[in-house]
Amino acid sequence: MAESPRAGAESAPIGSAPAAGSARGAAAAAGAEGVVPSGSDATAARAESFSPDGADAAAAGVESFGGAAGFGERPAVVVVDLNLAFTDPSSPLACDLDEVLLRTSTLLDVARRRGDVPIFFTTVVYDEAGEAAAAVFLRKVPALRLCRPGTRWVEIDPRLGRLASEPIIAKAHASAFFGAPLAAMLAGRDTLVVCGASTSGCVRATVVDAMQHGLAPIVPRECVGDRSARAHEQALSDIEGRYGDVRSVEAVIAALQREIAGPLHQAR
Repeated sequence: MAESPRAGAESAPIGSAPAAGSARGAAAAAGAEGVVPSGSDATAARAESFSPDGADAAAAGVESFGGAAGFGERPAVVVVDLNLAFTDPSSPLACDLDEVLLRTSTLLDVARRRGDVPIFFTTVVYDEAGEAAAAVFLRKVPALRLCRPGTRWVEIDPRLGRLASEPIIAKAHASAFFGAPLAAMLAGRDTLVVCGASTSGCVRATVVDAMQHGLAPIVPRECVGDRSARAHEQALSDIEGRYGDVRSVEAVIAALQREIAGPLHQAR
């Protein structure tokens, strides 16, 4: 599952299981003040700012098919598995996610100020039913059994400043969609910004499923992390080449703010 985070004020997670970093492209013309126009023009401008740059892709060793998922008009954010089991250094599942937490917190603050961007968190949790459903996964990664309902390990890291109105979705597998109600909760959305951990595991699985549910997956590079640098880079390359758009957190924030602040380079 994830390889990150820590806890804040918690409410019961939603789901069948109980509680619980080269930016790319050229910016679209957006007027003298750099603000993207509204309506379909805004969609086109933001999509252009997220379009791939062949030279950057080639330099990064990315297999590109020439397109971009693009940033739509109705985004949502999901923070994948930044619960304490993956962010607290005392946990056997933890890796260094301090910078990921900091950058993700900044992005979440922007989304909250916009006011129309729903934010969801996932946590990994195993009760008896969850253990049975994820038996193979738990044989492969037995340390995940640490994530028992009611323990601090399933709590969202408090550094993210989660609000009581932001749902926590309990999951037992890699994707935030599998065996969970996230798809239904994203009805009417066209873009999903995916943050969290691990990049090569639960983040990648969530990105693939988001695309298969008709959502444009956007990954802010600095907002995802992995215990393996090699796996992290490979996963980002794979996501950019096939499933979604990997961009700098600054580019994603600019898109959330409906602004183009100059060329959005593909950060790798």
